[in-house]
Amino acid sequence: MEILITGRHVDVTPELDRYIRSRVEKLARFDEMFFGTKVTLTTTGDSFVVEMNVGLRKGVILAAHAEADDITSCINIVEARVESQLRKYKERIQSHRKMKRQGVIEVVENLTPVPEG
Repeated sequence: MEILITGRHVDVTPELDRYIRSRVEKLARFDEMFFGTKVTLTTTGDSFVVEMNVGLRKGVILAAHAEADDITSCINIVEARVESQLRKYKERIQSHRKMKRQGVIEVVENLTPVPEG
């Protein structure tokens, strides 16, 4: 999985880089089809802004951002928000599969056409 970490007016130290990578790799347990993650760190005056974009299969992109006085708490908030989005996405996929197995969702090909006229 590719993790791109950029800092705007923030020095990304090796320690901070390891911390962010450990938090992102924790998210990878939810979905085996992570394509890439982009984390952007920005400073605005006396606070920090962290944005995270996670690419999943089928073109799904999860995005979250947070602003806080401490950069590590900001990273934790963003990670929790993306984790929540991942859980919702995973539950939605599983519920659709379950409904399909139970026959609730019918395939359009099995419908008979209505005669015109």
